[in-house]
Formats: sequence, C-alpha cells, structure tokens
Amino acid sequence: MGNILILEDEAVLRKNLKAIIMELDPEAKVYESGSVVKGLDLLNEVDMDILLLDIQLEDGNGLDFAKEVRKIDRYKLTHIVFITAVPTHAIMAYSETHCYSYIVKPFDKEQLKEALYTLIYYGYKVGDHKEDKLELHLKNCIFKIDMAEILYIEASNQKLYVHTILDTITVPNEPLKKMKSSLNEAFIQVHKAFIVNKEAIKAIHKAEKYIELHHTSTVIPIGRVYYKELIGETI
Repeated sequence: MGNILILEDEAVLRKNLKAIIMELDPEAKVYESGSVVKGLDLLNEVDMDILLLDIQLEDGNGLDFAKEVRKIDRYKLTHIVFITAVPTHAIMAYSETHCYSYIVKPFDKEQLKEALYTLIYYGYKVGDHKEDKLELHLKNCIFKIDMAEILYIEASNQKLYVHTILDTITVPNEPLKKMKSSLNEAFIQVHKAFIVNKEAIKAIHKAEKYIELHHTSTVIPIGRVYYKELIGETI
C-alpha cells in the first residue's frame, strides 16, 4: 500500500486518474488537491510515495511546486510524474526536478496504465515486503533509500555512485566492500567495481560478459572471478 498525491485542478481528470490508480492497486491511498496550498499541506501531513502534478494550476505552477518538494529531505527521491498539455514544459521538468515521467493531455488510458503500473510496482509495492533501507552518510545529511529502488552501485575514483531508478547519489570515501556488507540478499557483486540488484537484471550476456538492467541504458561488466556465482544465483 502506498500514498499517492494527485495535484490537478480539473476535477474530472483527478477522478479518472484516481480510478486508474485504484484499478492497479486497490489498497493505495490516494490524496487529491486542486490547489498548491492544499497540496503542500498534504505533503506535510502524509509521507507520499508518488506525486502526480499538473504543471499549470489555477493558483500556481506544478513545476515550482516540485522544486519546493525537492528541497525537503524525505522527498528528494520521491517519484514525480508531471501532467501537462505542453510537452516542452515536461522536458523542462525533467531537467529541473528529475521527474520520473510525464503525461501529455489528452492522455491514452492504456499508456497511462502501463506507466503507472511500472511506477507503482517499483515505487513502493516491491518495497512493501521489505523493510530494508540503506543509509548513506553524506556531508550534511543521512539519506535513507529503499534498497528495492537501487539498480546498481559503482566504485570509481575513491567514490561510490548509488544509481537508483530516479537518480544517482555520490558517496565519498566509502569502500565498496563496506557498502556490500550493508546490503540485503537481493544484491550481488559482479565486478570489482560493481554491485547490482538481482531484481533489476534484464539480461545476462554470457559470451560478451555483461549485464543489461531495467530502467537504464548502462551495461554492467561481469568480472571473471564473479561470473560463476552470478550465473549460479540468477539462472
């Protein structure tokens, strides 16, 4: 079960979005608002897992709303989907707020269902059965991330890069071995510089010795000494 906020000033569209969400996940708690002010109040009252934001609202701008949301620590990696009639606004939203996706009005119901299914599944349903969170100690704060959202972890130049579905978080001065000890059984080391989430594996290319993952075009090399364990655990 997850908490989803719909910030949209068209009541009919809010109703349609809620109906699709409930069809995909009957246990979801959907919160609705047609105004920026009420939307901010709801964010402070409830820990939201997914935000569906209209860009053009009667009392404000969904993009500005998202920028404010990203300033709140617990919402820095929250999934955001923008709703817009102007695709250029969505492109701007991608670059400025690291949103997950966008919906262009008028939207196709089946395409919307497909996008929301992926979002709901990876956004919180995978994590419903796991309480595991990874703590990342950064310079000015401690980040807590659901391990189910992590695609892979990369070691390079004395830094670790934690690649999630939404973003990449840089962790300085932490050995990969230490990070590995903090992860659950869903993760496996496949190279001296890479740990991957087994649930994120899309394909293993045995001859070429590399891995494809869902949600990223990056390919992960397989180290010779890690190959046997990888094949044994994933086949």
